[in-house]
Order: sequence, then structure tokens, then C-alpha cells
Amino acid sequence: MNAEAQPGDPDCPVCPDGHGELLGQLGHTDHYRCRQCGFTFSVSPIADAEALIASRAEAMPPAHQAGIVRAWAWYVALQDRTFTTAQVSGALNRAADDIMDAADVMEPVRDAINLLVNTTLTYLGDPDADLADAIKANYQIEPDATGPVDWIGENS
Repeated sequence: MNAEAQPGDPDCPVCPDGHGELLGQLGHTDHYRCRQCGFTFSVSPIADAEALIASRAEAMPPAHQAGIVRAWAWYVALQDRTFTTAQVSGALNRAADDIMDAADVMEPVRDAINLLVNTTLTYLGDPDADLADAIKANYQIEPDATGPVDWIGENS
């Protein structure tokens, strides 16, 4: 085995002179094989960052520590999460409705925000789709090539 370390390679947890050679990454964990002894081991950047956050949180006033730890837990929990189309659609539509209601926006702005949501969902389902495809799929109209969104706010 090649025992020569590369910059940034982690030290082997088993042998004193070994360094890891990256085998690959799965999720947020890097997997290594020691160039010296062949031992395989893993390093999680999330775990390293979590320790860093915890050490910094300890230096903060107690009132802030819990918030930082909660925010970090939320971030880590979302890292490997996947969502169904229905969940993404529901979250996007709810966010759009909440923002439009809070801002009391005019109809053309509502149309544009809804177009954004529907276009996003179309692109998630078909990465090769374009704006015209999204308009056709969601509004059953034929968009004009020179002004595909001219219809926004027409009924205002």
C-alpha cells in the first residue's frame, strides 16, 4: 500500500503513522482506507461540525445555547431527508398562500407567485421542461413565445 499522505488526509485511528485514502462518500460521511495498515474508517463532517458548534455554544450565554443546539439539530435532521412530490407541493403552496395573505398582494403578484410554484413543481417532475411547458401543463393555455406570461393579471 502507498503510505504517502496527501494534504487533508485524516490520520488513521489504528496505526500511529497511517493516513486515510478516500474511498468515497455516502451521505455526509467520508470513508477512508489507511495507506499504512489497510484499516477502513469513516469521518463525518457533520459530527466534526456538531462538536465545533457545541464548543462555541458553551462560550455563549446560557440563554443562547439551547437555540443554537436546536438549530443545529434541525439542520442535521434535514440533511438526509427526502420529500414526496405531495409534501413539496403542499409546502410550496402553503408558503405562497401565507406570504400573499400577509402581504395582501394584488392579483398580478398572486398570479406570478402561483406561476413560480407551479413552474417549480413542473421542473422537479421534468428537468427538461421549460416555462412554456409549465404554463401548458398547469394552466391549459398556449403561451405566446414573445411574452409567455403576458396573461398574468389580465382579469384584474
